[in-house]
Amino acid sequence: MSASGRFVAIRRDAGIDVVDVQGTAPRRGFALGAKSPFAIAGTTLAMLDDGVLRAVPLEGGGGEATISCFADRLAGFRGRAASAFVVGEPATTISFDGARGRLERIAEARADAQWFPLHGRAVLSVERERLTLVTAGRTQPIAHAIEGKVVGAAPLFGGRAVLVITRDVATVIQLASSTIMHRVRIAGPRWHAIAPERGLLLVGTGDDVVTTIDLRLGRILGQGRAPHAIAELAIDDDGKSLVIAGPGDEVSVMRLDALGPLSASEPVPDVTVVEPPAPWHVTSVEPEEEEEEPESEPGLPELLPLGL
Repeated sequence: MSASGRFVAIRRDAGIDVVDVQGTAPRRGFALGAKSPFAIAGTTLAMLDDGVLRAVPLEGGGGEATISCFADRLAGFRGRAASAFVVGEPATTISFDGARGRLERIAEARADAQWFPLHGRAVLSVERERLTLVTAGRTQPIAHAIEGKVVGAAPLFGGRAVLVITRDVATVIQLASSTIMHRVRIAGPRWHAIAPERGLLLVGTGDDVVTTIDLRLGRILGQGRAPHAIAELAIDDDGKSLVIAGPGDEVSVMRLDALGPLSASEPVPDVTVVEPPAPWHVTSVEPEEEEEEPESEPGLPELLPLGL
């Protein structure tokens, strides 16, 4: 889904279809291998297939562009004006100039660093369990000792904070002071989606239940039911529109507030909200011992927002 929520890319057997949710542009189809990645940055679609990266503008003028690129990882930068992508491992930032129809390599990571694209040209670099913000060649260490392998990251609140996601923990870090604002424990999520401008994290376990977490306050905002089981879910930057792909051919495009309610008699796991203390510097905090969590019904995620 594009940052504005207007364009949705849906994988089909022979490639992908791009749908304009507003209905003002025709559906467009693109050939793409079944396991080849694609991503949208701003209003630019990128597809990585058979050693070639192809960029296609979805609105406005400008032409397509291609560049040789042998990789299997592709992620777009955040924001409505974004037009760049992080490709491969070791990672390379490739920028798309739609006016001139050109793709250009503009930055490369060190061999042992993993990059996650943020706003503009800023990336979060994960290297030997250290997090660094890299912008135009400048580096800013922002945190240490993030537990577990980082699987996702996104800027929050106009770039004032960053969300770092490991397999079972989401951590919100304020960039100006390198302080941890919230930690939220997520028990075994199958997928996650982030609305950076609204500060929402959506998670699920593979059934049809969506749990929404407010990252401003570090609390559970609510739970809702999708029209079908969820294999993947994407949300726009403002946290309003969703596209939901099921394990088969099911695809739903809807608003977040249109998710169905859970049944009153349906068991829902208890959620304990722990208010965070005053912010601290990440390097000065000793980890707290965690209490045992009560058993809960299967099928729904267990989430415990933690203020450490």
